[in-house]
Amino acid sequence: MVARTTQKKMSEIMKEMADRILSKPADLVSDEAAHVALFLASAAWNNVKCSGRRRMPYRAAIRKIAGKRDIRQDLKTEPDALLAELEEFARKNYPDDHREIVVCGTTPRGTIRVEWTDSPVEPPANKTRWCLPRGRQ
Repeated sequence: MVARTTQKKMSEIMKEMADRILSKPADLVSDEAAHVALFLASAAWNNVKCSGRRRMPYRAAIRKIAGKRDIRQDLKTEPDALLAELEEFARKNYPDDHREIVVCGTTPRGTIRVEWTDSPVEPPANKTRWCLPRGRQ
């Protein structure tokens, strides 16, 4: 049996990061703004943890967010600046955590669910469809 180092749950890390960029406490912002904050947190995490291999194509989604005034009023500043702030936070606070987020969202009960993988996984060169192994919290 291999001993695993104790890591903070990814759902707790995502909540911590999302809360940093909301202009008000999470229970006082719109559901849409809370989901956007969670999206930006997971995007920032993967941008830091996947650097050198691939960066996820978040630019189109961030442009759409920037155009929605009702969401922007619940965020501290513009989405691009928030993404940079969260990337720096992940680098500084979790330098030795190399998990990659596969899925991040909320459950019907209002909790955060994150599926992740421990090791970098690349698609096979000859396959158009592939699956990532998943860790669950």
